[in-house]
Amino acid sequence: MDKEKLFQVKEVCKICNVTRKALLIYEEKGLLTPCYVNEETGYRYYNAENLSKLLHIRKLQSFGFSLEEIGEYWSDTKKLSDVVARLTRLKEDLEETIEQLRLRMLTEDYDKQEVVLTRLPRAVCFARKKATCSFDEALNFLRETHLLAIKTEKTDKATKMYNAVLSWEGETADLFGKCEMLYCIPMAEDYEGENALCEEATAALTLFHRGAYSLLKNSIKTLLDYAKANGYTAAGPLRLIWLEGPPIHGAKEEKYLTQLALPVKP
Repeated sequence: MDKEKLFQVKEVCKICNVTRKALLIYEEKGLLTPCYVNEETGYRYYNAENLSKLLHIRKLQSFGFSLEEIGEYWSDTKKLSDVVARLTRLKEDLEETIEQLRLRMLTEDYDKQEVVLTRLPRAVCFARKKATCSFDEALNFLRETHLLAIKTEKTDKATKMYNAVLSWEGETADLFGKCEMLYCIPMAEDYEGENALCEEATAALTLFHRGAYSLLKNSIKTLLDYAKANGYTAAGPLRLIWLEGPPIHGAKEEKYLTQLALPVKP
């Protein structure tokens, strides 16, 4: 055994930015086996292949995979289609976050909204319908719906809640006027319980609204006017996806961020 080509624990920890405890946990879980262990001293030594595998473990962890899931992936007991679906969802989340950050980079006198044709992913939701005419009433119903969904222990914590605007009075939807909405809490793919709703993937026109919720009707009008002017036909109710609101920004309404999405026919 040529120890000059091997790495001791402290070297591995420094190179891969990992703790000694983490190395032992990976070994215990069967994910990483040192290439050589001195039986007398118990010292562990790692080669370049070990380091490459360790970096792969760390990368998968950064994607949100548990050690158990990583083990299933390597042992081929976890379907590759599941892994692809997980990484695809991560890609979509990253793209959404990038769009949020781009919007946040804009100056405070931002007055131009770009409508983009994109694709909404398939979604399984816990959904409840209610006609509301005030912000407090809508907010309380959303909170109540969220609590009911949480009790099922099937909520999808990686996806944002949204409202689907089913009908409204007047030229455009005013969330603080007479408006019927579907309150949707994202759930795990296998949820089939009470109030389950499945929305298939669909093309959609989207834009981001930055600012107070009381001004959402202006952004909604911008989106609907764009769809009409460009010959798009709605293929479902308008969605309001709550990205950053009071839980993050408190009373600073000017920083609230909401994605508006209108499903359209290809």
